[in-house]
Amino acid sequence: MASGESQLPVFKGIPPVFSSSKWFVFAVVISLYFSSYLYRVSTAIIAPNLVEEFNIGPKDLALLSSMYFYTFALAQFPLGPALDRLGPRIMCFSLGIIAAVGAMIFAGAPTFMVAVAGRALIGLGVSVAFMGTLKILANWFRINEFATMSTLGMSIGNVGALSATVPLALMTGWIGWRMTFLILSVMTLFSAVAIWVFVRDRPTPQAGGQDSLFSPTSSQERIPIKGAFLSLIVERSFWI
Repeated sequence: MASGESQLPVFKGIPPVFSSSKWFVFAVVISLYFSSYLYRVSTAIIAPNLVEEFNIGPKDLALLSSMYFYTFALAQFPLGPALDRLGPRIMCFSLGIIAAVGAMIFAGAPTFMVAVAGRALIGLGVSVAFMGTLKILANWFRINEFATMSTLGMSIGNVGALSATVPLALMTGWIGWRMTFLILSVMTLFSAVAIWVFVRDRPTPQAGGQDSLFSPTSSQERIPIKGAFLSLIVERSFWI
């Protein structure tokens, strides 16, 4: 190993080829972000099925689709402090479980309002996918790698959106939209559990990584949440 290169930790009970690789950590955590984009545009593909199943019009269909975005947006306010206080691993795992439950409810919804509730839970669950991924990338990758990794992650998210077009349409036509969302629920559950099992918030202090954006050895001033929000809203660049 070259001098100065950070050795990543090997977690007990996990094969070293996986747990010692920051690329494996990236692959696991990005799976939830991939799913978030797939869920985001999925209702556009299954709209005819939803209209027929629940006997709804354009207004109700718009409500059903937008519930994802309402809960997604509202969750952003407490999400930042929660990621800092609890860590991205536990947040991605717990909210990933909520997304899986939401997809399961949506898949089995007997009425329109139950489907709306399921869609809302999906939005809440995947609201952590992007910021949680960035937090983990900032801890595991070097400063000069962060821009590349965050851009790569966003590209993979867009692949998730593309997967919600022709592939989702073909799958829905083959096994139906309910079974399709049940499978997506299981996939999301698998992603959440994999994050809990394989991902850690950051490499151990013994592993180095002192040049990451959020180095565990760096001194960071703890700012109260109220003070942090106040300093944010007075920044001209924030409003721009």
